Amino acid sequence: MLDKQSVITHSPSIRSGWRSLLCVLAVVGLFSIAGCLSPARAAVGDRISVCGAEFRAGGKRVWLNGANAPWHAWNDFGGHYDAGWWDKHFEELHANGINAARVWISCNGDAGINIDTNGLVTVGISMGPKYQSGRCGVDLFSDAVLQAKAGGTPLARLDFYSPHHYDWMTRRYGNPFSESPAAYGLDGGKPAMIGECPAKGTAGRSSTQDYEDAYRNGWQGVQGWTSNGLDANGGLEKLGPATRAFRNNHSEF
Repeated sequence: MLDKQSVITHSPSIRSGWRSLLCVLAVVGLFSIAGCLSPARAAVGDRISVCGAEFRAGGKRVWLNGANAPWHAWNDFGGHYDAGWWDKHFEELHANGINAARVWISCNGDAGINIDTNGLVTVGISMGPKYQSGRCGVDLFSDAVLQAKAGGTPLARLDFYSPHHYDWMTRRYGNPFSESPAAYGLDGGKPAMIGECPAKGTAGRSSTQDYEDAYRNGWQGVQGWTSNGLDANGGLEKLGPATRAFRNNHSEF
């Protein structure tokens, strides 16, 4: 789903740069809930759907071997957008096996999108175990809680979970890469991916190990922070070995 700050896009190739990805941004939009379709090859622009606890695109299962590419210049959209930089960067993402990117359409709400009177939709909140898990109390983002807050409408729901994880969280909540989403405390009936984590890997673990263990433990994707090295968590030089290894080991995605 789309939130006020970011969009997750899917392309099996990301092969023609940022201008073609704009088409994916426009087409993907919201995730849809659809029936499980027979396997077929996913194509650029296919809407991502939810099938049980998995993502599908064009009927084929998709595992989001991803990255956060949040911004180049703060508020690129409606601000200092550099088409040449984005073209080059998405070529780099493709070369490193990345099939999904989380791009911040608006960094602070000042530019980029208009919000209508119906409000923001969102993929949830980053602190999964604290607010989205029975491990620490009530799941504040369960269908029942959200729909009760919204007057009973079935439209108030999350399609998937995307908790974030950084090393400071491990002491209290554990490391999600070493356990399943259900063991981590999330609703096992919906897809769950790790929406942010250090590009350089978590403490004592490489990013390559984190990505592979996330897959083996039933997470539906990982998006390291960041692909363009915005802070000390690392950039593509740290994340690339993980996403290339996953691409090479799991060509089915």
